[in-house]
Amino acid sequence: MKRFILPIFLLISSSTFAAIDIGDGSDGACSLGGAISVTSTVSGTAFNCTSLVTTGAITVSDGNPLIIKVQGDATIDHTITLLGTAGGAAAGGGVVAGAEGGDATNAVCGGFSFADIGGSGGAGGSHVNLGGNGGVGQASGPTDGLDTMSAPGSTTTTYDSALSLETQIRGGSGGGNGGDGCESSGTFTEPGGTPGGAGGGALHLAAGGDIYINAQIDVRGGNGQPGTSSANGQSGGSGAGAGGVIFLQSSLNIELNSALLANGGTGGAAGGALAGAGGDGGDGIIRLDDLDGTITGVGGSYSPSPTIITHGATSLETLSSGIEPGCAVREDMTPKNQTILGALLLLILMIGLNIKETKKAN
Repeated sequence: MKRFILPIFLLISSSTFAAIDIGDGSDGACSLGGAISVTSTVSGTAFNCTSLVTTGAITVSDGNPLIIKVQGDATIDHTITLLGTAGGAAAGGGVVAGAEGGDATNAVCGGFSFADIGGSGGAGGSHVNLGGNGGVGQASGPTDGLDTMSAPGSTTTTYDSALSLETQIRGGSGGGNGGDGCESSGTFTEPGGTPGGAGGGALHLAAGGDIYINAQIDVRGGNGQPGTSSANGQSGGSGAGAGGVIFLQSSLNIELNSALLANGGTGGAAGGALAGAGGDGGDGIIRLDDLDGTITGVGGSYSPSPTIITHGATSLETLSSGIEPGCAVREDMTPKNQTILGALLLLILMIGLNIKETKKAN
């Protein structure tokens, strides 16, 4: 009986989630600013700091995740902007590109049709939320059976969640290009809006001390490009990129005095009344972990609403989104309840053991 008591007690009192990874401090006191190249799409570029202060605006433009581990406090006094490459599945490190808009095709260009046909819009890139569909192309009049109406770009797949970021972190996908337009009496097409908007990048900042956000962090998706109009026709706008990821983890507290932005971009406008506009990009992810689930600060904001995680002395719990900075958001589900339950169970086991030993003695 005795051999079961210690394992049960340790199981009850153990942490529900692993401790925050704050690195080994091998890079010393970090002063970061300027353009940072992130070369790996899997693990990103990791800085292992004893402390962190920014010395200038930080930009990452290749879409791969920027990971900063800090053993002490982290102070962000300058803007951080992370944006992926424009258009395509790899934009922002994402995995689901917005589909390209359909082209006006076949005999409509210098053929048998008496109608002009506009190109359709490219779809917006997706992330945790779907990107929007592109607008459909229209014809100015009757078409014959050899003409093809342009179909809008679309997207149907999302990926990632706020609770999966500790195992994999990726940015938003880019938007698709706009479709070409075509004029009935011409022999050329009007190129669609290109490129699609870039997906937002990804930032993971983990600190053993406090995190102070005094400047904007921006991982919004890029806007799509507008379609164009000429004697050759009217083309569709390109889709916008999806928002990326802002993932902040503090062993103590997060003080938010500026904006966190991870929205999808806006699709490009149609090149004319016959063409389709590009779809908007889907929103990305904001996740905030700290000791008590209370995000303090003055003038802080976020868009979209974040997922806020409370990690007390021994456990983590997920809290509701959409809480304004400065408001207490921790629910009464603290580790003390687990401790009380564990103590009661241990007491019951010890009483049972004593009864058994007493019977043996008699």
